[in-house]
Amino acid sequence: MVALLVSAATLLAARPNVIVIMADDLGFGELGCYGQTKIKTPNLDRLAAEGVRFTRFYSASTVCAPTRCSLLTGKHTGHGAIRGNKEIGGWGLNEGEGQWPLPATETTIAEVLRAAGYATACVGKWGLGGPASEGRPTNQGFDFFFGYLCQRQAHNYTPTHLWRNDDVYILEKNRYFPAHQRLPEPPEDPAAFDAYLGPQYAPEVTMEQAEAFLRSNRSKPFFLYFATTLPHAALQAPKEWVDRYPRDWDPEPYLGQNGYLPCLRPRATYAAMISYLDDCVGRIRSILEELDIADNTIILFKADNGTAPNGGVDREFFQSLAGLRGLKTNLYEGGIRVPFIAWWKGRFPAGRTETRYWASYDLFPTICELVGVQPPDGLDGISFAPTLLGKEQAETHDFLYFEFPEGRQQQAVIRPPWKLIRPDLKNDPGKMELYNIEDDPFESKDLASAHPEVVKQLLAIAQREHLPSEEFPIPAIDEDNPYRTITIPTVDLSSDRSRIVVVDREPGQYLGHVSTVLLEDGKTILAAYPKGHGRGPIVLKKSTDGGLTWSDRLPVPENWSTSLETPTLHRTQDPRTGKKRLILWSGLYPARLAWSEDDGRTWTPLTAVGDWGGIVVMGSVVRLTDGRYLALFHDDGRFFRKGGAVNGRMTLYQTVSDDGGLSWSFPEEILSRSDVHLCEPGVIRSPDGKTLAALLRENRRVRNSFVIFSNDEGKTWSKPRELPAALTGDRHTAKYAPDGRLVVSFRDMAKNSPTRGDWVAWVGRFEDLLTGGEGQYRIRLMDNLVGTDCGYPGVEVLPDGTFVCTSYGHWEEGEQPYIVSVRFRLEELDRRLGGSRHTEVYQLR
Repeated sequence: MVALLVSAATLLAARPNVIVIMADDLGFGELGCYGQTKIKTPNLDRLAAEGVRFTRFYSASTVCAPTRCSLLTGKHTGHGAIRGNKEIGGWGLNEGEGQWPLPATETTIAEVLRAAGYATACVGKWGLGGPASEGRPTNQGFDFFFGYLCQRQAHNYTPTHLWRNDDVYILEKNRYFPAHQRLPEPPEDPAAFDAYLGPQYAPEVTMEQAEAFLRSNRSKPFFLYFATTLPHAALQAPKEWVDRYPRDWDPEPYLGQNGYLPCLRPRATYAAMISYLDDCVGRIRSILEELDIADNTIILFKADNGTAPNGGVDREFFQSLAGLRGLKTNLYEGGIRVPFIAWWKGRFPAGRTETRYWASYDLFPTICELVGVQPPDGLDGISFAPTLLGKEQAETHDFLYFEFPEGRQQQAVIRPPWKLIRPDLKNDPGKMELYNIEDDPFESKDLASAHPEVVKQLLAIAQREHLPSEEFPIPAIDEDNPYRTITIPTVDLSSDRSRIVVVDREPGQYLGHVSTVLLEDGKTILAAYPKGHGRGPIVLKKSTDGGLTWSDRLPVPENWSTSLETPTLHRTQDPRTGKKRLILWSGLYPARLAWSEDDGRTWTPLTAVGDWGGIVVMGSVVRLTDGRYLALFHDDGRFFRKGGAVNGRMTLYQTVSDDGGLSWSFPEEILSRSDVHLCEPGVIRSPDGKTLAALLRENRRVRNSFVIFSNDEGKTWSKPRELPAALTGDRHTAKYAPDGRLVVSFRDMAKNSPTRGDWVAWVGRFEDLLTGGEGQYRIRLMDNLVGTDCGYPGVEVLPDGTFVCTSYGHWEEGEQPYIVSVRFRLEELDRRLGGSRHTEVYQLR
C-alpha cells in the first residue's frame, strides 16, 4: 500500500503545471512577434522565440463572455451555454454585478484538472456569473478566485473593490467614479485627467495574487487561468509606464467621445497597458525560474478577441490588426483571429511557427492530453498536443464555426481556404460573403457569386452546427433551419388503406419490433418479431408474393420463446464455402444466434455466440469487400458483460465474422459518449461501394440523430456528425431504389415535427448524408396513436421497384400494437409532388 501511495504521489508530481494567460481585446498585430513596431513586448517576444507561435489561431467569439465560456468548456459558440455578453445588474455602485451565469451542469477544464489533483485558480476577469450565481468561479472548479466577477466593473482599472473567492475585497485607497464619462472640451489643466486613475491599479493587485498562488502551490501541480483585463479600455495606466512612450504620439487628448474614460495621452497609455501586460508575463516566468519549476510548467498565451472599436484606442496608428479586416464585435478576421503562443521549456520546439487552423475551444482537450487526463465527451475542440510536442498531428479540423447573437447577429464558417460569413442575420439573413482567406487574408474580394457550390457546402455546416439557444436567440437561424426544423415536403400515405397489408395481429397481444429479409427469388419475405415490447417469444411469418399476403405463424425452435429482446434477420454467405444462410439474432446477455441454411424452412435453436451481449444485437450486418461480415450494436453498460449496470454512457461496438455469420469476433468498441447517447446503428454502403455510413439514434433526446463514416471497411470511423431534423429518429433502416435514390425508414423523433412519434420514411441520396443535405421529401407511412411506440421497420425493395416497408405500432385506438406493411413506388410519389399540391402533401415548418 505504501508503495502504491508513493507511486501515485510521484505520478501526480510529474504532471506539468499549466498557466493560461488570456489578454483582453489584444489585436493580432499588437505584439512585436506578430509585427508590431511601436509597442515594446520583449517578454512575449521571447516566449514566442522559445516556443510555438500560431498565425491562424482563432478565438471562439468576438467578445469577452462567450470566448471565456468556450475556453473553459471546449465548445464552440453554436453549442456553448454562453454566446454573448448578457448583462445582469446595472452600472452603478450598488446595482448588482455579473453576466449570464455559466450553468453548473457544464464541465470546465478546471473541474477536470481539479479532479486529477491540480490546484486551480482564476485570477483576473471572470464574466461568467456574478456573486452567489451558479456560474461563479468557485462553483466551476476553481479552488481560488481573485479579480473582477463582472465585466462592466472591469471597465475601470482602479475600482473600489474586487472579489476574493466569494467575498468582496476592498481597495481602500480608491474612490468610486463611473467608468464611462465624457469631457465637452479639453481641460485647461492637464492634471484634471488624474481624476480618472486611482492609486491602486487592479492589474498590479491581481498580479500579486497570481504570484502568491504560484508560490503557495510550488510543490504540487497547478492550473492558473490568468485572465488579465489588459489592454481592454478604459485607457488607464500608471504614469511611469505611460512616460516610457514618446509625448509627441499624442498631440491631443481623448475626451471620452467614443465611450469609456477621458485620457490625456491615449496612444502612449494604450501602449503602456500592453507593455504592462508583457511585464506581467515576464514576472510569471521569473517566479517559475526562482521556484525551479519552469521546466515543468506550460504557458499558453492568447487574446480573447480583436482590438476594440472604441474607448480611444487608435488601431490605425498601431496597425493593431496587421491589415486584417474587422475588429472586436464582428466575425471578420480582425475580430476573431488572435495571437497565440505556447511555451514549455525543453518540450515544445523553440522558434516554430504553426500555420494550421486552431481555435480557443481546442485548448481544453489539448491541455488534457498534455497533462495525461481524459477530457469529457462532447467537446468541439481537437487536441493539438502532438503539434506542440513536435509530433505528427493526425487529427485536424475540417472546419471552424462561429456565431455572434449581438448587434446585427452574425455567423461564420472556416473550411480552409474558404470562409463564409453571414454578416447581418438580423436585417439581411440571405446575405452571404465568401472569401479565400489564404489568397486574400484581408477579406477584400467576395467570391460568393463565383463559387455557389462552396457557399452551399459551408452553409450546410453552419446550419448543422447551430443549436438554438433560448438565452441567446438568433431568429434567422433558429427558424427554418433544416437541421432543426423540417423544411422538405411530406407525402402522407397513412390513410391510404389500399397500400396497407396486415402482417399479423392478435387481440389483446402486443406484437412488436419487426425485422424482415427478402430472399434471392425477389418475392419471398420473412418477418420476425416478438410477442411483446422487444422481450417475448419470437414469431416468424412468410410471404411468397412480395408481401401481398402472409402465411400463418411458422414453427420455430422451442427456445426462441426465451428471447429477451428484438430479433433481427440477415442474409449471409460463407466466403470460404459459398454456403448461403439466414441468421437471426436475439440480444441482451448473452447475445444469441440462430441460423437456417434452407431459406428459413428450418432453424437452429438460439445459441450464445460468446461471453458478451448488448442491446439490439445486431442493429446492422453488412458484407465487407473481402467477403467477411461486419455487425454493429450498442450497450449502456448493462449487458455487454454479465452482471453489468448502467454506466451513463452509450457505447457502440462492432464484431466481424469470417465464416458467413456462424461465429463472431469479440466486439470492439468504436464509439462511447455520455453527452449524447448514440445507438441503434443503421449501416448503409455508398453506391460506389467505398464508404460505409452508420445512422445513429440519439437516445438522450438533446440533439438530432447522428452519422459516422468509414472509408476503410470499418477499421476506423469518423467523429459523429449531426444529421438534419428530417432524418432524426430511431432505428434507421435503408435500401436503395432502382434509380439510386435512398429510402430510409424510422420512427420520427424530430422535436418540431408534426409527425413526431409516427412511422416515416426519408427519400434522398447518399450524398445528402455526406454533405448534410436535407433530402428530397419524407413519407408518413402510418399514424401512430400512442406516444412514440412504433417503428423498428423492415425495408425491402422488389425487382419492380416496389418498396415493402413493415413495422409495428398503435394503429387503432384502444388496440395493442400489431404488424403492417405499407407499399409504394417512388415514381408515383414523385408525381404527387410534381403536380398540384394535394391535401396529403404538406410543408413542415
